[in-house]
Amino acid sequence: MDVFYHLDSTGVSLEADKILELISITLEGKPKDEVRHKIRFPEGLSHFGDDIIHGRLKPLALDREKEVERVRRAKYSYRQSRYISVFGCKKIEDIERLRNTLFPPWDNGPRGRIWKVKGDATFHSDMKCFETYCYDNTAAADAYWSQEASEKPLVEYLLKPPVTVLHEVLGHPYSPDS
Repeated sequence: MDVFYHLDSTGVSLEADKILELISITLEGKPKDEVRHKIRFPEGLSHFGDDIIHGRLKPLALDREKEVERVRRAKYSYRQSRYISVFGCKKIEDIERLRNTLFPPWDNGPRGRIWKVKGDATFHSDMKCFETYCYDNTAAADAYWSQEASEKPLVEYLLKPPVTVLHEVLGHPYSPDS
């Protein structure tokens, strides 16, 4: 197992010594969708995958993630799905760049904390492809899964649960105690 940096996008879900595991799939009122997802992901979903199937992401991110999964299943089925992954970066500089991309200075909520985690990576790719091909989710997904690299890559690793949360590295970037 290697050590990675993980961005807590919710601000409430992580604490030291927590084990991030797959969770069971439940879609109340949507039995056909639930069965379909259980067939694709029999061991369950990560919290990120659960957010996708429940539509909890912003609309553009939700559309992107659905297309990324569609392309993975069609052309890169040997790669681990993002629906069952915990995300991490090897370099603190990369996770800070990601945090600065996702959380603007005026967002002073509890989100954006960086945690050191331990887990096994199954895949890595340059997230900059989502910017490079921002108006073409299919091209972005293909670039991501084929590991296309940009001039200044922002490398993310897909970690296979269980992943152990070690400790918080940095608080929210704009809070007084950071």
